[in-house]
Amino acid sequence: MSGNGNNKNSNNYLLLCMCIGITFGMIYDKLALCLCIGIAIGAALDSSKK
Repeated sequence: MSGNGNNKNSNNYLLLCMCIGITFGMIYDKLALCLCIGIAIGAALDSSKK
């Protein structure tokens, strides 16, 4: 059962980084660039946790 909890926590990194990317994209007027960077960082963190 603890394996399922760890899987849920690792999936939150992608969502968190996407939200941060959207926020910075709105602030700096470069939404596409910041969203791509957020997705890349979130995917890297997710893959390193597995």
